[in-house]
Amino acid sequence: MKKIIIAGAGHGGLVAAALLAQKGFKVTVYEKKPKGKVGHDFTDVFGGQPLRDLGIELPKDIKYYHNHPMAFYGPSQKTKLENRSSSGGLNLDRMALVAVLIDFAEKNGAKIVYDTEVLSPILDSGRVIGMVVRSGGKIKTVTGDLVVDSLGCDSVLRLGLPASADIEGDFGYAERFYAYRAFYEKVGEDSTEFHENHFYHIGDPGLAWFMDYDGYCDVLVGSFLPLDAERVEEHLASFRVTYPELGEKILRGGQFASIPIRKPIGRFTLNGYAAIGDSAAMTIPLIGSGIDNSMEAGRILADVLIASRGDCTVAGLWRYQALYFKRVGAKMAKTDKLRETFEIFTPDDVDFLLDNGILTSEDISSATGEGGMKMNASTLAGKAYRGKANLPLLGKVAMKTRQGAVMETHARNIPEIYNETAAENWIKKYRSL
Repeated sequence: MKKIIIAGAGHGGLVAAALLAQKGFKVTVYEKKPKGKVGHDFTDVFGGQPLRDLGIELPKDIKYYHNHPMAFYGPSQKTKLENRSSSGGLNLDRMALVAVLIDFAEKNGAKIVYDTEVLSPILDSGRVIGMVVRSGGKIKTVTGDLVVDSLGCDSVLRLGLPASADIEGDFGYAERFYAYRAFYEKVGEDSTEFHENHFYHIGDPGLAWFMDYDGYCDVLVGSFLPLDAERVEEHLASFRVTYPELGEKILRGGQFASIPIRKPIGRFTLNGYAAIGDSAAMTIPLIGSGIDNSMEAGRILADVLIASRGDCTVAGLWRYQALYFKRVGAKMAKTDKLRETFEIFTPDDVDFLLDNGILTSEDISSATGEGGMKMNASTLAGKAYRGKANLPLLGKVAMKTRQGAVMETHARNIPEIYNETAAENWIKKYRSL
């Protein structure tokens, strides 16, 4: 049976590992962190359906946190857009979720190797045949029939591939968040019942948020520009004026990370290689949440490999990419046009759109959630009277809306069966839209 290497214990990679091991594939997961310390030390949005689809019941001692209704502010903070219909979902402890998936993978026969850092891919005649790793202070190589890249936004595997592989390497400006996330001690009463999102908070291009919970405050700072501790403190100082209950003591988190906030990459399969999760930019554009998408990708990858009896060629793996785009990726690619608006809009533009009701909380919530971007030319026409003072700006919004519809159609029309010319033509157009 084929030997599958999973680089990184991410959500999608662990799902694929479990389902493939269950069917007799020899699966080994290599993870940099030590046992019991895998995953981010905070909660994140997770509906639970991907686990139910796998037949997994969450342990009763795992804590859920109910999402707050959403609110949005422009750079001037003049207008607060509220959307109470966006509440009702759940947040789940991410380390606990990863522990459940690791347990599921091991029970199905996958092997987890901890304290092992992936350094680079190994190629032979254009095929990925393994990777170089560091474990116990020693450098060694591991080889297999397929390397599944679950190493995240700055994956050394994806970035280490040659240009001839034609896989996107580094993500550019506004395609990632340089993010900081932490839970702080709460030192007063709630000042808001909302999950409060601030665009261009203290002038930084990006998104920052604040949420009140019992006993702690959840803060995220996400910027298109690199962040450092000094700049984060400036964001926190501003938040403490607005939200006086935000204390100084960090209870959980407090780390920096890079999060993809763009459409899925145009090619994420090669001979012997498949990217998954953040390495393939499988998050929701603009906000970066991607647990559900990654787990769905893990199921798709496993199903494709099982059906093909382990065909690890680019032709065999292409169906994994095709099915992902048809089920999930096309909607994410459409939503990416909302993210692109932050590349062409100034802070004053964003204020104008929010202050005049041209972009509503419902528009933003639907675009950054599971429903996808719903605004179209007809709904914009109905709002046009509000934008008479800035018709060029309204034209830009209409342009991105039209582009989103075109993008979604093209993404869904990905060739289901691999043909080199057809695949290259699809990828070229996808990247250009």
